[in-house]
Formats: sequence, C-alpha cells, structure tokens
Amino acid sequence: MKQSNVLLYVIHLKILAMAGTVAILFSSSFAWAASGDSSVLATECQNGKLASCVVAGVLESKKGNKEEAARLYKLVCDGGDLDGCFTLGVLESKKGNKEEAARLYKLACDGDVLLGCNNLGFLESKKGNKEEAARLCKLACDGDVLLGCNNLGVLESKKGNKEEAARLYKLACDGGDLDGCFNLGVFESKKGNKEEAARLYKLACDGDVLLGCNNLGFLESKKGNKEEAARLCKLACDGDVLLGCNNLGVLESKKGNKEEAARLYKLACDGDVPLGCKNLLLLEADKGNKTPWWLVACLLVIALGVFLFWRRRRQYKSTNDGDLK
Repeated sequence: MKQSNVLLYVIHLKILAMAGTVAILFSSSFAWAASGDSSVLATECQNGKLASCVVAGVLESKKGNKEEAARLYKLVCDGGDLDGCFTLGVLESKKGNKEEAARLYKLACDGDVLLGCNNLGFLESKKGNKEEAARLCKLACDGDVLLGCNNLGVLESKKGNKEEAARLYKLACDGGDLDGCFNLGVFESKKGNKEEAARLYKLACDGDVLLGCNNLGFLESKKGNKEEAARLCKLACDGDVLLGCNNLGVLESKKGNKEEAARLYKLACDGDVPLGCKNLLLLEADKGNKTPWWLVACLLVIALGVFLFWRRRRQYKSTNDGDLK
C-alpha cells in the first residue's frame, strides 16, 4: 500500500508576533538599551520617562518576564504612547485575552499605529467578520504595512478574487514580507508555474517561513531530487511544521527506513496531521503486522476529529493533493 503526502498550501492570515513588535517599534531605542543600566531605566520609568519604560519592557520581554513587561507597556499605553498599547495588545492576545487585545489594537489603530489595524483585522476575521477584517487590513496595507497586504490577499482569495489576491501577495513579497512570497508561490504552483513557485518557496524558506521549505521539498521530490527534498522536509519538521515530518517519513519509507518513517509519521499523527495517522497504519499493514483493533479505532477517531476541525478552519487554509513517488 502506498503512503501518501498532501502538500498543504497554507494561506497565511497572520498576526504580528512579539519578536516583530520589538524589532519594528523600538529599533531606535533598542541599540542604546543593549548597553543600558536596567536600574537606571527603572528609575527613569518611575519618574515618567516613557521611552525608558519602553526599553525596560523590551528587556524584560527578552528575558521572559512577560508579566513585568506587560506592566511596563501598560504604563506606556496609559501615558498616551499608542505603540505601547499595540505591544500590550500582543501580550494580551498571547495570553488568550482576545477581547482586551482587540480593545488595545483598536486604540492603536485609531491613533494611526497601523500594525494595530492589521492585528485587529486578524481577530475580526477569526470571529467571522470578514468585511471588517478586510477594511482593517486594507488600512494597514495602504499605510505600507506589508503584512496587511498579505492578509488582505488571503481574504480576497477566499472571496474568489484570485488575481487581486496574487497582486497583493506580490506587493507584500516585493516589499520583503516572506509570508507574501510563500502565498504567491502557492498561487503560482496552482497555475502550473512550478519553477516560479519553487523560487518563491525558496525565498520563504531561506527567511525561516518553514512551510516554504516543506512545499519546496515537495517540488524537489517530484523532480526526483530526493536528498534535497529530505533536507528541506527535515528543516520544516525540525521547526514544528508537522506536515514536513509526514513528508520526510514518506521519503524515509521509500528508502527502506521503516522504523524512522514510523517515528516521523507518529510525530505528525500526534500533532493532529491526519495523513501521519493514515501513513502509520499503512506502514504497519505493509510490514505484515496485525495492528491492534483499539489502535486502529483510536487513530481513525483522531483522523476524523482533525479532519472535521480542519473543515471548520477552511477560511484560513486551502489544500492541494499530491503523492510523493
């Protein structure tokens, strides 16, 4: 029986994460902070110097002290610095406080911190408010927040406006947003432009968008470059892109490394990738092992549950099937 691989074309609708916030918002002060005295910063912050609160918050966040960082960003936000409101929103969102995050993003967005518009658009999309999400992402995109262009492209794609989506992905990619490059690669691949798709996936992969590594690995495998495909899928798998683990398992199985393939399929299956579960069962059958009925039942239930979950998330993902040969 043949193990299969689905090339997952994840269309990124993305929220700006904390690391990006530090790099984008506070680049002007962070170079000084690297050699600054934390006790001096604390004193200056207590005396109402908001710039020192910002830098102290960055340092606390880098050390993993999220609660202290949040306290400092709140001082900044309450003092009228809307970048601080945005950053506090990121922290609240990561803690699961979506309503508070939305309130803070709105404060930022209303004050022309356009990253706030992008992130608020993301939250609105998750709630199903697509028109409001598109409006907010367009505000961000029109203000040269390239992640907003990428996200608006996602929303246009879901409405069936593929050419407009591609235009927006290209705008994002040309400006250096590598998620835009990845999504444009998906678009080109679906049109049959595999060489251009590979170029775009490589851009994404080289910039640590690891889904790009996975998809490039798939294309390399189709061209017969199995070693390069394995290297790329391993990059994805090592970076917790679990479809990459499944795909690497397919390649290992084809080389006869059944135990390693089983380990990789199990990683994917445990991470809610249904193909990993399916391929693990097929591998057991190929080995002539009689799989215990309870294991079969558990794996099928997991696969069904994940499949139903993925169906509910189709507004964020699209798929294209392909077998590794």
